[in-house]
Amino acid sequence: MDKSCSNESRLYYLPSCPVGEESETFAWAQEGKAIKAELWADPPVDFQVKAAREFVPDPDAEYGIPTPEYLLLQALERAEWDGRNNTAFWLTCQLRDNRYPQEKAEGIAREFANRIFTTSRDPFTEEEALRCVDSGYKGEPREPWRKSKKYRIRVDSTADKNDEKGRKGVFDVFVSDPDEVSITFSTAPRSLSVELLPVPVLESSLLPPTLRDWVFDAAERVGCPPEFVATPAIISLGSVLGRKIGIRPKQLDAWVVVANLWGAVVGRPGALKTPGTSEALKPIQQLEAQAREAHKELMQEWEIDALLRKTEAEKAKDELKRGKALDEGKKRELAARALDTEMEEEPTCRRFVVNDVTLEKLGELLKENPNGLLQYRDELMGFFRTLERQGRESDRAFFLEAWNGTGSFVYDRIGRGTVFLPAMCVSLFGTIQPGPLASFLRHAVTGESSDGFVSRLQLLVWPDSIRYRHVDRSPNKTARHRVSELFDRLDALTPESVGAVVEEGELPYLRFDPDAQNFFNAWRERLEERLTSDEETPLFIEHLSKYRSLLPSLALLFHLSENTGPVSLAAIHLASQWCDFLEAHARRVYQCVADGGSDLAERLGGRVKASLPNPFTQRDVVRKGWAGLSRPDEIDNAIGILEDRGWVKRVEVQSLGEDGKPQGRPTEKFYIHPVLITDKNVKNPQISGEVEL
Repeated sequence: MDKSCSNESRLYYLPSCPVGEESETFAWAQEGKAIKAELWADPPVDFQVKAAREFVPDPDAEYGIPTPEYLLLQALERAEWDGRNNTAFWLTCQLRDNRYPQEKAEGIAREFANRIFTTSRDPFTEEEALRCVDSGYKGEPREPWRKSKKYRIRVDSTADKNDEKGRKGVFDVFVSDPDEVSITFSTAPRSLSVELLPVPVLESSLLPPTLRDWVFDAAERVGCPPEFVATPAIISLGSVLGRKIGIRPKQLDAWVVVANLWGAVVGRPGALKTPGTSEALKPIQQLEAQAREAHKELMQEWEIDALLRKTEAEKAKDELKRGKALDEGKKRELAARALDTEMEEEPTCRRFVVNDVTLEKLGELLKENPNGLLQYRDELMGFFRTLERQGRESDRAFFLEAWNGTGSFVYDRIGRGTVFLPAMCVSLFGTIQPGPLASFLRHAVTGESSDGFVSRLQLLVWPDSIRYRHVDRSPNKTARHRVSELFDRLDALTPESVGAVVEEGELPYLRFDPDAQNFFNAWRERLEERLTSDEETPLFIEHLSKYRSLLPSLALLFHLSENTGPVSLAAIHLASQWCDFLEAHARRVYQCVADGGSDLAERLGGRVKASLPNPFTQRDVVRKGWAGLSRPDEIDNAIGILEDRGWVKRVEVQSLGEDGKPQGRPTEKFYIHPVLITDKNVKNPQISGEVEL
């Protein structure tokens, strides 16, 4: 300690500095000269402690009492961490304690309500502010607040390094003004990108022969990974099969599985997800077009019959009016013909695919199409958002029950009455980008959407991007014709044509042949052992649990694509390979949860360079209203990763009272690494070398 330093206001104490067991480090500054405090040799941390400035009361205040306008500015800053209602009451109490009349306080409260940050969902009104004034002025005045003359600055200087005693580089700096200290970054910022887990490439051997050539021909012509074609093709094939045939995976048990599948393809914007998906959905869309043409012919016949009946009825009425001399029997015959206008039920159009549909309309369509429907959304995140809209809370439960494909459903509405759906079977497919999917998965982890919805997306693929290769050739008509025939055959399939067992009141079903049954039994035992282990996260365990029905579903589809009768060993072996393939892709997808939101960190990192003040607070980010960065937990995750990668440094500012005890809650501020600042006109004289605190 330098005994020559006589001005205590220029002396600052840095406790807990690991320089030596018996030594304490002091740093001071005279005439603004910086003094280095060596916390440890590698790396050094520099501090610049400027000359302290005593608190100067507001010059417009009489006898040092702060003006109402000054207190208002303090309140607007305080609201960032203490909330609007708490701050409004604090402002009221300060005005009261400084002996300002209630009328003056009401004017300041109105100004506070108008200037405080508000949202359309939860506005802060003048009425709320005035209620705080009424409540505050009912109490007796107390000792008025004055700006703190001492602050504690808590800094983690080297979060990635410990000293030889294992102590973190966290220390306190006591200053009389929070603008007194500047801190340097010891390392350069590191990349925010996370290396994705490897995934296997879809080989042609993983597809049934009927689908193989068509899938790879379409993928090559589009220029997309073959997964973007194969996945929707398999899901749509299962939707066409629907409830016609199920499979009983156990040899004697009545447990039945319907090949009703949910899935999605994941890819960055511009990855050709939609063109690949469009090629895959052409066969089922062709079935829908054929159904519309058939319905058009049926409607024409129905309308002709309706017109003939109406004409006959009018003719009978005319004869009855003119036939005064007719006997009683003839009159009754004509009256019966006049009243005979009852028509057969209007024919319904066979449906295969729905896009944007309400729950009530979907129920009607399922009643008319008990075999099942495919819910397809090009942007699957839009569908997820509709499930969370106000007034559509029951939609989510409806789809969860429709996933099995074996249940029924009853809903009651005042306008529609009671509607009974004897069969609930809805397949689901769409495309999605990594960022929105990561957000959806994180909500599933936090419990907001932890109802098993996301784990039902069994066919979830996120392939590597491929290098574009220009291909300009005609489609493989032979391969496309074989696939069209397959979809037509499954659409017209009957239980008897494939040797299925038909029992009264039950779904027709197939079973495994003996070799396939042994394979399934051994596979199921291995799966159940994995589900009870602690090696996987709960979210991924939940996903793997849905493979109990995935394997039989795929085996049934692959078998009926080529054969009839009991499901073969070749079909279930191919299905197990698909399960391994899909598990690797699922691990890549669920990796974004384990990484804690690296996509959000990249999103925020792209904006801190030019769109945020230095330093910034969490509230600054909220005010921007950026997509995916509106929730406090999302922002915390993103800032935490930025801090870990050296992009920002977290500093806690705590106001201290005369007795040295904390006053109010501490404020967290985040300082941006100087090399990330792109704006040359930043009003910060030390931005080139230090981040000013």
